[in-house]
Amino acid sequence: MAGADALAREELVAISANGLLRSFEPLRTGAGTEVELSSGERLVNFSANDYLGLAAHPAIRHSLAEGAAQWGTGAGASRLVCGDYLPHHALEQELARFEGTERTVLFNSGYSANCGVVPAFAGPEDVVLSDALNHASLVDGCRLSRARTEVYPHRDVAALEAAMRRARQQGARRVLVATDTVFSMDGDLAPL
Repeated sequence: MAGADALAREELVAISANGLLRSFEPLRTGAGTEVELSSGERLVNFSANDYLGLAAHPAIRHSLAEGAAQWGTGAGASRLVCGDYLPHHALEQELARFEGTERTVLFNSGYSANCGVVPAFAGPEDVVLSDALNHASLVDGCRLSRARTEVYPHRDVAALEAAMRRARQQGARRVLVATDTVFSMDGDLAPL
């Protein structure tokens, strides 16, 4: 075990020397456009994905408190086991009505959605074509699908079309294109 500790320390030194060592910076405040660090420093928050400001919206906070009082603070298990509740169904039905679709399904995070949806549409006999700058969660979903994944250059529609033709010629059962719509690190859009 001492060897593993030494390797871990060596790796941490290298990461730190390259300016890549990250650490947690606890917040004193909840989500918002401005946050306060535990040190007391106030900053404008450009890092969150709460684009609509719903995380701290008073009506949502009130509904969450009411829901916790009635249903508790967690499902206790996955939806398939015994964590499927009426509020989940009601929200999915309302979202389906709002979107004009037959059904919707809720995921607790974007990561869970990407890791659940891609494997639902692609498997070992398929090919997934993935944009080079896709979010890590989408890359993980591609891996979990067990499909052959090919990465095409970022936003390169011609390369994507060529890869689609190749995959079909090679006998792929299905070809799935996996792309972010807004690439979070650069802010550019997929050419949909």
